[in-house]
Amino acid sequence: MRLSIFLNRVCKLVLLGFFLLEASASYAAVPKALEELTPDLILINGNIVTVDREFSIRQAVAVKNELIIAVGKSRDIKQLAGGKTRVIDLKGKTVLPGINDTHTHFQSFGLSRPPVSLDVSSASVKSIADIAVMVEKRAKEIKPGEWISGSGWNEGYLKECMENPGVRYPTRQDIDRQTPDNPVCLVNFSGHNTWCNSKALELAKVTKNTADPTGGEIVRDLKTGEPTGFFKENAQPLIRSLIPEQSREQQFEALGVAMREMTAMGVTSVTDPSVSPELWSLYNDFYRTKFKEGKWTVRVNLLLNWSANGTAASKADFEKAFASVGLSTGFGNNWLRVAGAKTFADGIPPSKTAWMFDKYIGGGTGGLVVKGDTQLQQYNELIEIIRFLNKKRMQVGVHACGDRAVSACVDGFVKALQEEPWDARHYVIHGDFVKTSDMRKMAKYNIGVSTQNQIMSAIIDFMGNVVEIERYSNQWPLGDFSEAGVLVTQSSDAPIVVPDWKLGIENCLLRESPSGKVFGPRQKIPIKEAIRQCTINGAYQNHQEDIKGSIETGKLADLIVLDEDILTIDPHKISEISVLMTIVSGKIVFTSDRSAAALK
Repeated sequence: MRLSIFLNRVCKLVLLGFFLLEASASYAAVPKALEELTPDLILINGNIVTVDREFSIRQAVAVKNELIIAVGKSRDIKQLAGGKTRVIDLKGKTVLPGINDTHTHFQSFGLSRPPVSLDVSSASVKSIADIAVMVEKRAKEIKPGEWISGSGWNEGYLKECMENPGVRYPTRQDIDRQTPDNPVCLVNFSGHNTWCNSKALELAKVTKNTADPTGGEIVRDLKTGEPTGFFKENAQPLIRSLIPEQSREQQFEALGVAMREMTAMGVTSVTDPSVSPELWSLYNDFYRTKFKEGKWTVRVNLLLNWSANGTAASKADFEKAFASVGLSTGFGNNWLRVAGAKTFADGIPPSKTAWMFDKYIGGGTGGLVVKGDTQLQQYNELIEIIRFLNKKRMQVGVHACGDRAVSACVDGFVKALQEEPWDARHYVIHGDFVKTSDMRKMAKYNIGVSTQNQIMSAIIDFMGNVVEIERYSNQWPLGDFSEAGVLVTQSSDAPIVVPDWKLGIENCLLRESPSGKVFGPRQKIPIKEAIRQCTINGAYQNHQEDIKGSIETGKLADLIVLDEDILTIDPHKISEISVLMTIVSGKIVFTSDRSAAALK
């Protein structure tokens, strides 16, 4: 199949060369017999940011079927047009390759959006009191006993928590009065903490005598020992597992919502981590029914996760899965494919559950969330998971935020690749804190990192309550990664945040908190590198750099049109840039309300 695709592309390029030669000789018209081979779509008079090896800028691009067949000057490309070719004058607007979000919980993003779930993110609420009003309103709209679900709250933005940082957190008492007859489950923006009311605790049968699960914590009142309604890490399933699953129709609609909203943002490829067998089935069904209708507009790469119900993973979980399912990296097609497998190493810094070498403010170093009774057992289990998946030819992405957790992952990756070397491109997910010595190992063994600089603006003002300034100033050390030669990709981790890649790029360049404070200036990176991390680097992580990620002849025509020049605009205004048009596989799948006037 790969050979036939290659030969097909070669033939097209040969014919295209013939057209260009004829055009340069002032050939008046394309022969009628070859009309069907002329481009379907041509974009001219643009600022085409190719993101090729030289980061060259071109004026025009021609598309035939799914592929880019020519990139160059407007006068040359325009002469390739046939009678059926659509020609769009960009009027100087900027074109980028489609954005590749390398770590986003795609279906969960759809489920987090109204009307399925309450949006309690910083975009909708500013205080615990605001959330109380929202859940009270929902309680009046539904029947007694029905669950109220929501996600996105962030203590770093809630007024009450900001007034008493590091001490005040949401509790069940904050929403009990408003919801006496309805259980409530509100997931933190990170997905690592859950806040519930007393009704939910009652249904879960969680009391002061309930033991903390391994790798999790039931937060308790320091005076009474009673649960506060705040659950961390592996304690979350005690509540979240009780919520009835959405119907198949609701889950389908959630995928549709995710497709529409991300397409409008210019995201053309995603990697969805933590995909269970059930979610894999949902994706397959959605693809079969919606692709022909033109409602599948984003390329989806899946990281399979077979740990049970979100609990700590073990090698046995993955062995059991592979006993019946023999998938490996690359299974599928360019629209839906297996990218690899994912597991968790630790928690997250804001909740002090990421595994660190040095103590947090107030004590503790966090820990691993892998199965095992001791840290050594957990460490060894993590290594065994990585080794097993590597032998099965599965690319491995491991959630690791703390420097000690990242170091453990690197140990596992190196050991696995020394035993079974192949072009795996394993990577760390998040990598908030990383030792320089581990960066060097990552570069040597082609171990990447998927970072989320969009989240930076959501938590950085809060991080002063977690670790000392000299540590959090270098959180997400992009400059150090670049110097060490580590491949970095950018992602959103939606629904933790709304997947606005432009804000992520802005943070890469500025490293400013919402309050305007600059931290870790040596970790800033230039705009070209930030764009690479959102496009071609993501394609490389997906083992697909030969077919997407840049605007080059022979690659898939995944393009986005912006209303401003992202290369020259004031970095503080990058997040304000509008996406005018999104093109996937040569088809225009989104146009904004402003695009008609802007491209007229």
